[in-house]
Amino acid sequence: MNKIINNSEYDVIVLGGGVAGATTALCLGSAGVKTICLEAKVHPRFAIGESTVPSTTIMYQMLGRKYNIPELDGVCNYFHLKDLGITTYPKCQFWFGLNEEGKELDTNREFMFETMSPPQGPDSHMLREDLDAFLTNLFPKYGVDYVDNMSIKELRMGKEEDDPEITFEKTVDGVTKEISLKSKFVIDATGRSSYLSRKFGMIEKEPTLRNRTRTIYGHFKYDESFNLDTAMGGINNTFRFSRNAGTMHHCFDGGWIWVIPFENNTVSIGVILDIDQYPYPEDMSKDDEFWHHVKRFPTVYKHFENLTLSHPILRTGRMQVKVNSIVGPRYLVTPHAAGFVDALFSTGMLMTARFAFRAVPRIKDCLQRGNYQMENFQDMNELFMRELDFVDMMVSGTIASFWNYEIFKQYWRIWIESSVRQVVDAQAYSQPEAALYGSHDEDWFQTVKACNELALSTKKNREDPDQIASQIKDILDKKIAILCRFPGNFKLQNPSTTSVHVFTRTEYETSILTGKVQYLVGLTASAWYFIGKYWASRLLGTKYA
Repeated sequence: MNKIINNSEYDVIVLGGGVAGATTALCLGSAGVKTICLEAKVHPRFAIGESTVPSTTIMYQMLGRKYNIPELDGVCNYFHLKDLGITTYPKCQFWFGLNEEGKELDTNREFMFETMSPPQGPDSHMLREDLDAFLTNLFPKYGVDYVDNMSIKELRMGKEEDDPEITFEKTVDGVTKEISLKSKFVIDATGRSSYLSRKFGMIEKEPTLRNRTRTIYGHFKYDESFNLDTAMGGINNTFRFSRNAGTMHHCFDGGWIWVIPFENNTVSIGVILDIDQYPYPEDMSKDDEFWHHVKRFPTVYKHFENLTLSHPILRTGRMQVKVNSIVGPRYLVTPHAAGFVDALFSTGMLMTARFAFRAVPRIKDCLQRGNYQMENFQDMNELFMRELDFVDMMVSGTIASFWNYEIFKQYWRIWIESSVRQVVDAQAYSQPEAALYGSHDEDWFQTVKACNELALSTKKNREDPDQIASQIKDILDKKIAILCRFPGNFKLQNPSTTSVHVFTRTEYETSILTGKVQYLVGLTASAWYFIGKYWASRLLGTKYA
């Protein structure tokens, strides 16, 4: 795996061997594109981005089948991950609880969104250090060369007419070598460091995104006392699953906490904070700040009180990243290196899969024609920027609504509806390149934009929350399709536990068939009713009306 390639030429050089770089490199290699991946560190290494959503599972299945990589087919499914030896955890649901400072969490302020049922589900949590190492270990099988533990010394590129050339250093057995590689194309999968965008001045110094958050996160060890049902005094009978059976979100005014357990008794926890409400405290350590926020909420503290730290707590400034374009002269930038909004709703791997679907065939076409002009990829850039804007609206409005139960209950429906639209686009209509969350639909895009403006208007001005909630409800009631089961209710001023189930493909197709049957039965019954009424009027001599 620590292969040294001297003075070689490739079709594509992929910078970064994380999940985005590895996924893209595997698809390129399997498609017959001569590819090498360069990674600065050595796997296994610590990384976050450890949770999937139903659409991620579907997209990786489709990606694996399209490029004949069976390992990708099952890389997000819990049962397949266990078979592959990757540390995982079954994700049967997303749980949200709206906490108030100094108060136990009210069971009427809970929400659950279920993932897909077997065999397509459940979704999963995966320990990224295991997953990333597994993917890079597949490189030889799919014809991808790989160099890790290296550092780039020089990069000669920036013109469409010139082949990129990269010089890097690699130390083996105490001897440092300098190696130069040429390629036709480069893909930047370096994550938030966004190597190429920073080098060419394409990254925004102050990202023009609505969401403004920072995070404090780490990994912890848990024992049998780590149980949210216990911390809340028992199960909630409205839910079909335990609160522990998936990703848990402790939400509060100006922030939220992710809780992502794994079966090896490790749990990933991150505290996300709005930087305007919670500025970076120079006089407080990251560990102290983490526990300070945990202790503000009694139920959260009960949930976490027996955890022990297994990876040092890390703290960031503003997390958001945005580049001016994902397309440059002879290069592309993967989603996580091009734009990051927040960890909420776990969009990272989903956007990676969409990127691979779009990029690989376009790169192959450019190689075949010898045409590497940026215009060949402009449609990808436009789609990505629209998706980033949509995710930003979905996330920023959700976080802004955490302060008020009524507003959140309505705004949460946007994510549900968008997720269902995405599943339907990918499964029922087989459109893996369609924009994320149905954002290609201009009517839906503008609907979410209108709701987002209302939600953000309450961020500073906390007046009239009931009126804002009512306005959002009115907008969504006219637009949301009946594609989900909604056992919970979304009525105003009616606190209750809310649980939502998303359709699998079989359930979706069955619902369409059932709807058609019900329509035909109703139509037939109506016809017989009017026929009977007509003949009754004739026989009885009564005027038919």
